Amino acid sequence: MSISVTQRAIDALLKSRKNLFKELKSVRNSMDVGAKTGDGWHDEGFKIGIGDEKRIASQISAKTRQISLCNVITPEEQNDIVKIGNVVEVKYLNDNTKMIFVVDGVASYEDVCSADSPLGRELLMGKKMGDVINIEGTDISIRIEKIFLPSYYSTFKQTTKDP
Repeated sequence: MSISVTQRAIDALLKSRKNLFKELKSVRNSMDVGAKTGDGWHDEGFKIGIGDEKRIASQISAKTRQISLCNVITPEEQNDIVKIGNVVEVKYLNDNTKMIFVVDGVASYEDVCSADSPLGRELLMGKKMGDVINIEGTDISIRIEKIFLPSYYSTFKQTTKDP
């Protein structure tokens, strides 16, 4: 099984994995200090470090597997239907709130809806502007307000940055 993602998503996944490796190195350095100054297994900090080491190593393994499944695509520069790479504005009709996000293969960076999430897979992919989606079993209805070209992402990010 392969996951289609943009270059932006794969870059974010690689950065996340790199940060996990840095965190692992920091934990191991702390454990080394604890082992040298105490008696290792009887030192509470060392024991906590062992748990942290296992947790981070597991996260690295999962992230590496996720990266290996990714197939980097160049998003089609279109805004007729929702596809990977499009920036989408939706309106929740029950309370009139609006949300804007990017549709990508994995939710690996801010303001992303994964194309493989329930919302992305069942509700957004392939929809057109004006389509209304009723979420089964709830009173929630979502309308596709706008579909922006994938190239709009850089403009979108500049307008959503915190001051």
